[in-house]
Amino acid sequence: MDLLNDLNEAQRAAVEYIDGPSLVIAGAGSGKTRVLTYKIAYLLSQSKDLYSLLVLTFTNKAAREMVERIRKMFGETFYIRQKYMGTFHSVFARILRVESDKIGFTSDFTIYDEADSRSLLKSIVKEMGLSEKTYKPAVVHARISMAKNQLIGVDSYESDSDILSQNKRAGMPEIAKIYREYVQRCKLANAMDFDDLLVYTYRLFVERNDVLKKYGKIFKYIMVDEYQDTNNLQERIIFKMAQKYENLAVVGDDYQSIYAFRGSNVSNFINFPKKHKNCKVIKLEKNYRSTTEILNLANSVMNRYANFGYPKNMTSNNKQGTMPEVISLQNQAEEATCILNRIIKLHNKNVPYKDIAVLEKYSRDSAILETLLMNNNIPYKKVGGPKFFEREAVQDILAYLRVIANPIDTLAWFRILQLIYGIGDTYARNIVEHVTEKDFLLHEYPTKKFHQDMEKLHNTILNFRIKYYRNQLSIPDLVLKINEYYIEQRKELLENAKLNEEQKINEQDKLDDDKNILKQLYELCTVFNNHKSLNAFLDNLTLGMDNKDEEEGLVISTVHSAKGLEWEYVFVLDCVTGVYPGFNAMSMAEEERQENLRVFYVAITRAKKQMYLCVPEIYHERKVYLTPYLKHLNNHMSFSYNY
Repeated sequence: MDLLNDLNEAQRAAVEYIDGPSLVIAGAGSGKTRVLTYKIAYLLSQSKDLYSLLVLTFTNKAAREMVERIRKMFGETFYIRQKYMGTFHSVFARILRVESDKIGFTSDFTIYDEADSRSLLKSIVKEMGLSEKTYKPAVVHARISMAKNQLIGVDSYESDSDILSQNKRAGMPEIAKIYREYVQRCKLANAMDFDDLLVYTYRLFVERNDVLKKYGKIFKYIMVDEYQDTNNLQERIIFKMAQKYENLAVVGDDYQSIYAFRGSNVSNFINFPKKHKNCKVIKLEKNYRSTTEILNLANSVMNRYANFGYPKNMTSNNKQGTMPEVISLQNQAEEATCILNRIIKLHNKNVPYKDIAVLEKYSRDSAILETLLMNNNIPYKKVGGPKFFEREAVQDILAYLRVIANPIDTLAWFRILQLIYGIGDTYARNIVEHVTEKDFLLHEYPTKKFHQDMEKLHNTILNFRIKYYRNQLSIPDLVLKINEYYIEQRKELLENAKLNEEQKINEQDKLDDDKNILKQLYELCTVFNNHKSLNAFLDNLTLGMDNKDEEEGLVISTVHSAKGLEWEYVFVLDCVTGVYPGFNAMSMAEEERQENLRVFYVAITRAKKQMYLCVPEIYHERKVYLTPYLKHLNNHMSFSYNY
């Protein structure tokens, strides 16, 4: 077939091997999607029935990309006929639509998304007379989801003493009852959640041998994308479907396994050949993305520190470029300023913003850079977390600033009032109806405690307002004072809330995270303390947040959200000891340390032309140093100082 001429030797071997199990180790930028697409095309060229193919992906985007490539090769007919090509959930949903009667559902069952599931759980908790603050829908849903993916049904859950003890220690002894009611409600509503799509598919294949034989016969050839990201339940289903013909081709990269927190198990990938006799292992080591210099650094990092999986020696198919640049900086403010200047220079050389990415391990670390981008009218989109000014704690502080600037801003008051213990939506709405320019919040309250709380809030805001307009407080000083008052309020809420020990720890962790975020907000105000008035400052933020050209803007992304993507120019934030691998590195288990290494590897393999590794000396007020992953690799990097 002529199209195979477009493939290198290893890619061609992966495509042509169709009879038997195979593991394709596709290093970063090695053409993984290309191999899968061409393998499908090759099977079709060999007169293999389209319906004998099953292709499983983790994202709709990956599935769409392969479909579109196939359409270009074979025309519109493929698009119309293709059926079993998509995400695990979408493909299994199609199977369940056909076989639904065998598991007690009708074919028109509803699929509940995460929001639907949490809404139902919230209703159940309320009807059972349980505390919604204790039995938070997200927490309960996570525990039920974990049970389902471990194939722990309701009966087993209720009889598992370890699980029951864990729930009791967490202050949630009724989760088993909630789980049972949730399953019953879904069944009565003829509905399945995302986890059910996997669980019921597995049950079908285990309990109904006729169904297993049917699909085992249909799916003569099975391909799985990003196999290193599969969990144990997904692997079990795949093995069931493939057991008749064993023509199972899995593709992935153990060096890019970074989703253990979602349940993925890299051992599924590493041990695949041990589980399948006569498995053919093929390595794709030619990279079509990055320059030789970037790959040399990536190879050196993994060769030196990785102690797992399949060693790789990636080579570039591109012309030589410049060495990855390590930029030494004093602090995160200087880091952000340096990146901004580099971005402007690149753009002035006709580099589109969309060809530039800034990668961060933690979504909170780009706050100063986001502000700089907004102030310079540079469009950007945030992936993997909310934009800094969309964070809840930041929005709370801005609400205080807004009522100081405009005392009758009822929307801002409504937000602030709900930070007081005992005030909910209804009572807050009643209070804001009485807000006036003169008195703010002073009117009659039903209890002495409420009156005292309102008087304290009123006097605090009034005091801040007077001091600011008398020039006794600058905007940074004002933000610092509000931060202190806000944290005090949050602590009071935490102390009064009826929480168990685990919940208190979680809420305290959230408060500690918010403290760090608010420190960043204060730092932002000190960096950008050039506004003539509070209104001008707020206007600048509000108008800056109206980022209409996001799609053409640069990308700020967490590394986890950047996997599978690529850009011409990539800045990696905070390549320091406190981030890669983290301040708690000494207490990490070895597998966790290795996953941190893999996260760093993913970050440095996103760049095509140039990569900038930013190294601030101070990270969140702590002295830090160059990440150990880059030690002893000076010959693979250039070094510069911003100032």
